[in-house]
Amino acid sequence: MALLAALTLFICAVLSVGLLRRRLYCQQGRTTKVPVSVIYHFTRRCNKTCGFCFYTATTSHIEDLSRQEALLLLAKAGMRKVNFAGGEAFLCPRVLGAMVNFCKFEL
Repeated sequence: MALLAALTLFICAVLSVGLLRRRLYCQQGRTTKVPVSVIYHFTRRCNKTCGFCFYTATTSHIEDLSRQEALLLLAKAGMRKVNFAGGEAFLCPRVLGAMVNFCKFEL
């Protein structure tokens, strides 16, 4: 759990650094590439054990706030489209629905 929290914090820090670099480039009159489309893997949970698939974890947990913060950072960086992927998304219907609503109404 601590490792996952540290990883989430690291990803948010990397996204923040990218956002700051973009702002600096724009202030200098330069342009930079931005993530237009993002594939967001919000879980590694899956109820199958397919030999070809790399989603092997049976449990995964990321706080909802961390998910939303990550998506807000991506939106500020210029993201125009988000695709949800990862494991079997329908094993987390509450989270999937909440994330879709968040993207639809908040981003």
